[in-house]
Amino acid sequence: MKNKGIALIQVLVISACLSVIGLFMSSSAKQKVETAQLAMDKAEAYVQAYDHESKLIYTLLKHSWLELDKQSIQEGEVEEKKKLQSSDSLPEEGIGLINFYGKPFDLPDGTNVKIQDLTGFLSINFPQLEMLGRLLDNLKVDETRKQLVIGKLLDWTDSDSVERFKGSELLNRNGTILDNSDFRNALNVSDDTYEKLKSVFTYTVTSHFNPYNSPTNVLKLLFGELKAQQIDKIRQKEEVPHYLKAGLFGISEMEKVDFAIGSIMKVDIEVHVKQAVVHRGFIIEFSPYEERLGERPYNIYERTVSW
Repeated sequence: MKNKGIALIQVLVISACLSVIGLFMSSSAKQKVETAQLAMDKAEAYVQAYDHESKLIYTLLKHSWLELDKQSIQEGEVEEKKKLQSSDSLPEEGIGLINFYGKPFDLPDGTNVKIQDLTGFLSINFPQLEMLGRLLDNLKVDETRKQLVIGKLLDWTDSDSVERFKGSELLNRNGTILDNSDFRNALNVSDDTYEKLKSVFTYTVTSHFNPYNSPTNVLKLLFGELKAQQIDKIRQKEEVPHYLKAGLFGISEMEKVDFAIGSIMKVDIEVHVKQAVVHRGFIIEFSPYEERLGERPYNIYERTVSW
């Protein structure tokens, strides 16, 4: 009788051990299946992001940017624009109408895309001085300090050793500002002012400044909160003729200010496939006329991919 009891206990112990092992194997298998599924989803998201990048570049090369940008419209093109918007003119690309001021828009499959025309920022190496002065005024920088900042920035980037202010040529590079460290040293302003200024500038060399394609935070710093909200609302809902844009901003003609869309853009693509998310970003410069010379019609810089 005692042996039967021991045998029963042994059976129960073995059964318990087998159950634990079974549960562990089941849990491990489930975890491995989930890991494999996530890897497949990430791979699919990566392929989709690459596919969307190709389609987007193709669309930007094939179509006029004024046609693609819902808000950019030249005088006399209203009927053509309405015809474009009412037609299914871009089905093969799957892109549709877009904007160039960094406002996210979704593709039909839910992919999130942002395109930022870099002329929407002030070029730190070739600054538009009136806009820089306006920016410093809005940041409550006093006149003496403002002239010092502008002079130091110009002395840092020019090629001579002539001082605009006493000591402004000391330790200056007399060359291009390449990164945040250079930018910080060139301006020599408070940390708070520096952080605000940093968001307004680009290190990329651009041909002009186009405030119509500035992101909202840049508009606020340059034109004030109320004007920024007004412009943001208008450009999302209304068609603004090219020749009226200067009046919209309340500015007259300025050197290096133009409302043409620039050829250098920062693009961010975010693809979701179930739990997998892939971010694909790059800066692209379009040179469509180079193709006649046997060169690529575009070049991509600073590509980033994250999972």
